Amino acid sequence: MVVELFSEFIQQIGAQKHAINASPFHLYFFEEKKLLIHFIDLNSYKKNKLSETFFSNLSSNINLNHHHIIHVWEDIWIQKTDLVKLRIQSIIGLAKKIHARKTEIVKLNKLQAGDFLNQYHLQGSTSAYYKYGLIHEDELVAVATFSKARTMYDGPVYYRSYELERFASKAGINIVGGLSKLFQHFIKTNHVKHIMTYADRDWSTGESYLKIGFKLIEETHPQCFYIDETTITRYTENQILTPNNKLKIYNSGSLKFIWDNR
Repeated sequence: MVVELFSEFIQQIGAQKHAINASPFHLYFFEEKKLLIHFIDLNSYKKNKLSETFFSNLSSNINLNHHHIIHVWEDIWIQKTDLVKLRIQSIIGLAKKIHARKTEIVKLNKLQAGDFLNQYHLQGSTSAYYKYGLIHEDELVAVATFSKARTMYDGPVYYRSYELERFASKAGINIVGGLSKLFQHFIKTNHVKHIMTYADRDWSTGESYLKIGFKLIEETHPQCFYIDETTITRYTENQILTPNNKLKIYNSGSLKFIWDNR
């Protein structure tokens, strides 16, 4: 039933059913966008003995053909259906557009940033130290959060590095230039010379980071999660002690990016 509901939604917004021999899961294709949507139902995952690198390898192979693939896991769809719908619609260009020049930058407190990210970011909020937002017509429409500086050493001198931990816009809205505006504000306000960030490879190729000056330096190993098959709740390895009645899965990993202006 879950697969049918997803299939109905994705075809309503213009995708066509697709298939590749490498995958046992449901696949859909937006031809004009060169975008594949890969729906991973948990029953099929259990039945197929897949390697830890199955999804990361598939992403790499798809990217070689200048296409992009998004892996939508059943548990994420169930827990955040509306957000997943709006995220996909935004990716294919169906979101409302607001130009960043029409927004105002504000500093946010922990509660403001946390509430926004928990509502509009698929991975929720973090305990980031620096929190900024964009306001449009008295409404918070985007948030970016950054870590405190960490002392790093990979050459002749020590240096201070920050992490861009989260960026999200309000569901259904695409803030054109929004990430760049918040990023430049953070750099200038805090005299930053080095920043790192990660893109979730299940959803992103990190193109927005490349556009603002980041460089791709690493593809991380797929991350392990456990899904409680009763509650359909996802846990990291650090969050769970007894993996009874838990399905062990591996995502497609992340892409690590560095912005270095030292």
